[in-house]
Amino acid sequence: MDSMQQGFQHSQAVSTSIESKTGLKSAVGFQWHNGSLSSVTVNFEGIPEKHTIQELSDISKQAISAEFKQKPDHVVLSFVLK
Repeated sequence: MDSMQQGFQHSQAVSTSIESKTGLKSAVGFQWHNGSLSSVTVNFEGIPEKHTIQELSDISKQAISAEFKQKPDHVVLSFVLK
């Protein structure tokens, strides 16, 4: 299996993990640089009402580390405004 396909599987698993803990759907993107995970973006569908930004950050970082098996240089959280 190539690393890009693995990356997409990891991003879907991160999204599923975050949704199971928060109830919020998200889209997860990632960027590699020289074999290292440089950035992961978690784009939430809307603004959370039940979780603080810090809680979402902690949940996201934990899911990313667990699924990608490494910590990225940067994690970006974003929210879709309808």
